[in-house]
Amino acid sequence: MARRLGAQNNKFELQDNLSDSTIVLFYRMPTTEEIAAYSNGMVQRKGNKLKRQVGEMRQKYGALILTGVGPQSFEKKAGDKWLPVISDPAAKDFDKDWKSHVAAQAPDIIEALAIHVFETSVQLAEPDDEEDAAKN
Repeated sequence: MARRLGAQNNKFELQDNLSDSTIVLFYRMPTTEEIAAYSNGMVQRKGNKLKRQVGEMRQKYGALILTGVGPQSFEKKAGDKWLPVISDPAAKDFDKDWKSHVAAQAPDIIEALAIHVFETSVQLAEPDDEEDAAKN
């Protein structure tokens, strides 16, 4: 499938080792300006010193592009019950604070999204051994 430029509802699935479950995140593609700001913000110069801000940038921009979570991805405690965190505004049990709950309680998930989208979005294709043999 081709990369859909401007796609607003991309899906990212990851294995959460803490809950031994699959977490589903939905995100929008970052703008060119956001990509540049993310990269430029990783290290700040203060006089003659450099300050690494990798975690801060991952948290900020991961949360910025996060648009939703899968219905079975997160639960929050409400009294003595565990309730699903619902990010879909059309759902009956929509939680308007879903993003702040996820950002505060699952920062590792937010960082994983940022790494996936901003840092490891592409890789070099490995040549197929059979194709290489046919060319030689």
